[in-house]
Amino acid sequence: MRLRTTAALVLTGLVPLAACADRTIAPAVAEPAEASFSRSKGMPSVQFIAEREPSVLVNVGGVVVSNSGYGSGMALKPGSARNFYLLTDRGPNYDGPGSPAPKRFPDPSFAPRIYPAHIAGNKLQLGAPIILKGPNGTPMSGLPVPFGACGSTGETGQTVAGMPLAADPLGLDPEGIVAMPDGTFWLSDEYGPFMVQFDANGRELRRFTPCGASPELPAVYARRRPNRGMEGLTITPDGQWLVGIMQSPLRNPSSAVDNSLVTRILFKHLINGTTREYIYPLDRSGLQGNSEILAISSTRFLVIERDGTFLFGSPVATLKKIYEVNIAGATDVSALGAFNQFSVGGTKTLEQATLAELATAGINVGVKTLRVDLLALGYPHDKPEGLALAPGGFLFVINDDDFGIVSQGGVLGQKFLPPSTTVVDKPALWQIKLP
Repeated sequence: MRLRTTAALVLTGLVPLAACADRTIAPAVAEPAEASFSRSKGMPSVQFIAEREPSVLVNVGGVVVSNSGYGSGMALKPGSARNFYLLTDRGPNYDGPGSPAPKRFPDPSFAPRIYPAHIAGNKLQLGAPIILKGPNGTPMSGLPVPFGACGSTGETGQTVAGMPLAADPLGLDPEGIVAMPDGTFWLSDEYGPFMVQFDANGRELRRFTPCGASPELPAVYARRRPNRGMEGLTITPDGQWLVGIMQSPLRNPSSAVDNSLVTRILFKHLINGTTREYIYPLDRSGLQGNSEILAISSTRFLVIERDGTFLFGSPVATLKKIYEVNIAGATDVSALGAFNQFSVGGTKTLEQATLAELATAGINVGVKTLRVDLLALGYPHDKPEGLALAPGGFLFVINDDDFGIVSQGGVLGQKFLPPSTTVVDKPALWQIKLP
């Protein structure tokens, strides 16, 4: 049975998170997350939802831009089971009028940031934000990267009034976060896509890019679809491999493959710099795609796959699922997936091929097993984008609320949570118990 609203879930006698004692996690030895939950056929259950009322970032003509947006990525604080780091994306923005639509920024000075967070009672508590800064300590912006530069999406930035905004060579649109035991962070983004390391104070330390004469990431990743870059990031339990997932198929060779079912998981070794690539097959084409990845072993990962609509919206949401994908038997496609490399039958790129054609060519994709159907649990939000797993099978999911705004025909509008036309969407941290 689907519960009709988020409030209904809170009122059903769900177990308070406070009842779940915090745990100190022993240092990783082999694959500690293997025992975090069983692989039985039991049903997951919602235990708790933690929220907070965002403050106002700016008010534009009566439209409130919330000081929120921190559901783009989530990571447990190392050694804790209920303290988190929450990540914003590039900042409040919406599509302006015209084609191609410019990106309008109600607060162009907004710097992407990380929030330390914890749960107290039924409230989500945030600490002081860690502002992301460039190597010289200057706060970053989320403004588009200049045309022709590595990571350019071809977008132009504007104010709400339509005045042009200067592009930012260090612009970042972060979407995935890894919190390291040494206090540093790794983030993935949608521009480059990039993998970027920051110190504990938010200053950039190093950046992996797919560009240049000696790219640190495979050059084909620069063919990502604009605003569909490296949406999720995790790290293997041994701490050696960063693992990112692309939201949508790479445009290999062009946008004609946007409806492909082939998306890629990219491994990057932090010590020797090598990379590996595997195929994650989408359920259906033409949807938003993948929005998070979380390692539970060196070969098993949880992935959020979703559409971009609300459970009680119009159109009604049809896909918000958390899969376990196993790449133990999957083919490393590193040598098969370069730009314009027709490695399937000599006539098609990986993204041009059907899953049947990949199988015929001897290319194995990751094997998916459904772990959580969020819609069946009554999940009302459009964009679940953050994922964390604590010992005992306690899974946390948080949504990106887009700072409470949407584009309405090129005009700034309020983002409401259907079926309401007055309740503004906001981040909600769900605790789900896996069987």
